[in-house]
Amino acid sequence: MMQSPRHRRRRPPARVHANLTPLIDVTFLLIVFFVLVSQITNSQIVDEIDLPEPEHAVSDAPEAGEDARLTINIIPQAENKREVAAYRLGSRDYASTPAGLASIASNLLDARQSNPRLILDLRADRVAPYSAVFPILSIARQSGISQINLLVQASDEGMLPSERP
Repeated sequence: MMQSPRHRRRRPPARVHANLTPLIDVTFLLIVFFVLVSQITNSQIVDEIDLPEPEHAVSDAPEAGEDARLTINIIPQAENKREVAAYRLGSRDYASTPAGLASIASNLLDARQSNPRLILDLRADRVAPYSAVFPILSIARQSGISQINLLVQASDEGMLPSERP
């Protein structure tokens, strides 16, 4: 026997289930990523250095996909900024002695061998003498690093109004 249309059983409405697990996973990955990036960025900043401001700034911001970089900070002594207290490569400090410079040379050579297109960023206080910068430039040359950037404080002069803070 066939049932008449009146007696057909009604189906309950279909329920839509949303699986939030992948969304939560991506959210946690983004949080971890931003925390790690902020830690890496903070390890390269040294408050004791007063960077010089260039008279004629050239905008040469790094582009995406650019080669690996190392940053060396020349840390001045607190009482006499014209004397070097230490050199900082990454988050590690090296004494301004021949032994400390030899350790920096060894680390730069290892980094250069693992990445032949390594770029070195050098930061020094505006009153630091050239004699504080020269040992690092010499070590970089001996290590085979061909591109060295001397970092300076950006000035508002020469910037477009939209670029100013």
